[in-house]
Amino acid sequence: MSDDGAVTPDLDARLRALSPEKQALLARALAARATARGDAGVIAPREGSGAAPLSYAQELLWLYEQMTPGTAAYNVPIARRVRGALDEATLARSLDALVARHESLRTRFIEAEGVPRQVADAPRSVPIEVHDLRSQPDDDRERAADGLMRTAAARPFDLAAGTWPRVVLIRLADADALLLIVVHHVVFDGGSIGVLFRDLAAIYAALSAGTPPALAPQPIQLADYAAWERRELDDARLAPIVAYWRNYLAGTPAAVELPTDLPRPSGATGTGARYAATLDRPVLDAARALAAANGVTLFVVLLGAFQALVYRYSDQPDVVVGTAVAGRSRQGTEALVGYLASRKARF
Repeated sequence: MSDDGAVTPDLDARLRALSPEKQALLARALAARATARGDAGVIAPREGSGAAPLSYAQELLWLYEQMTPGTAAYNVPIARRVRGALDEATLARSLDALVARHESLRTRFIEAEGVPRQVADAPRSVPIEVHDLRSQPDDDRERAADGLMRTAAARPFDLAAGTWPRVVLIRLADADALLLIVVHHVVFDGGSIGVLFRDLAAIYAALSAGTPPALAPQPIQLADYAAWERRELDDARLAPIVAYWRNYLAGTPAAVELPTDLPRPSGATGTGARYAATLDRPVLDAARALAAANGVTLFVVLLGAFQALVYRYSDQPDVVVGTAVAGRSRQGTEALVGYLASRKARF
C-alpha cells in the first residue's frame, strides 16, 4: 500500500485471496488506524453491531412515515431490462449475497423510549416475485408488465418490519426480461443505484462462472455513517449551522405562486411528473461558453436559466430551489448503499 493509501496490484490480489471475515477485519483495523492518526475524510466503524442511531436525513423520513403511515411516497423503484440468458437460481443467490453485503437492505427501524433506532437483521434469502408473460400476445406484454411494476412500486414498506428489497422479475421472452427492485428512500438514494447494480452484476458474473465474487470488503456500513454524523454534529456543533440556515432562509416565500389552471391542493399528494427536454447544439454550446466565461459549471448556468423562467411566470423576485447533493465525499461512502444525499437551497 502506498503512502497515500492506494492499493498496489500485488497487494490487491493478496487482499482478494483473504477470506471475507479477514477482509472485513482488516478493513476495520485500517479504518480505526486512520481515525487514530486523524486522517481527514475517514469514518471508522462503530463499536458493536447492535442498534444504531439514525442520520438526520433518515430521521426526517422516519418522522414522515410516522405522520403518514401506509404511504409509498418514498418508495424508490429501479427497473432494468435484461437481454440474454438469465438464470433465476443464480439471480436469487446473487441477491442474497448483495443483501448480505449491504446492511442497509436488511435494516429494521424501531423506536426505543421515543427515539428511532436502526437494527440490521441477519442475512437471509430474498424472495423474488416471478411473472411469466411469454405466452401473452405481443401487444399485451408491455402493458401487463407496466401494471405489475406499478403495483409493486406502490406497495408501502413497513419500516419496523424491515427494508428488505422487493424484487420482481417479469419474463417477456426467452431472452428478454424486466428486473424491478423496489427499496425505501430511508436506506437508499440516487448515488446508491450505481453501487447496487455494479455489485449485483459483479456477483452474478462470478457465480455464473463458478467463482467467488471478488468485491473489496465494505469498510463501513450505513449505520456507521449515521453514528459518525451524530458524533460530528452534536448539539453544540449543530446549533450554529441551524442558526445560519434559519437566518439565510428568513423571509423566503413558502411556495412559488404559478398561474396554474387548477388550484393548488391543500396538502402534499405525492403525485408529480417529469419533463425531459433536449437542447439544440447551438444553445448548449452557448451555455457552456457562458459557464466558462464566468468560472462556473454548466449545471449552475442551467439552474440560473430555470430560476429565471420561474420568475417570469411567478413574478416573484425570490425563488427558492432545492437541489440534491450526493454527500459521498468521505472515504468509504462511495461504496455504500444508503441514504447519504442532502439538499441545498439556492436562490
